[in-house]
Amino acid sequence: MGNMEPMPKPGIYFEWLWRKRSPLMETLPLIAVLSLFTLACVIVFAWVSKRKVEQRRHDDQIPKSSLATDSRGKGAVEALDDK
Repeated sequence: MGNMEPMPKPGIYFEWLWRKRSPLMETLPLIAVLSLFTLACVIVFAWVSKRKVEQRRHDDQIPKSSLATDSRGKGAVEALDDK
């Protein structure tokens, strides 16, 4: 245990890790890139889904849900009452 360096103060912890060439410091850039890529993918997926929903909402040819207030047919409760 005599060969181990003492832990540094919290303010210089990352510098200490960098000098030691810790595996954590080698993977930090990869983790940052992967997290930003994942965030970008989620944003693009949400944007595309929103556009599809908006197009479907404004198209009169696409049947609406029976639960929607602007549907042409009977509502779900009315259909169950008829049975």
